[in-house]
Amino acid sequence: MSLLFNKKKNVSLELYASALRNENDGLYDAAVSEYEQALLEQERLRFKDARLIAGIHEKLKVLHTIISYNNNFQAALIKPAV
Repeated sequence: MSLLFNKKKNVSLELYASALRNENDGLYDAAVSEYEQALLEQERLRFKDARLIAGIHEKLKVLHTIISYNNNFQAALIKPAV
């Protein structure tokens, strides 16, 4: 009987995996976008995965810090030394 039902893939996990690949490739802005989409998909579910939600929040904090650091570092390189 269980063979008759196809298990629907969890979209939020697919987005999380894609975001993780982008993060590993250094595409931080794309990773943030996909983590946020995964978080929205997780919020839509009836049974939420608290560990996944907490993990996404932690990843977003780290990525925002990395992006901010990179922007400040690039701005420091552009300014001429006085």
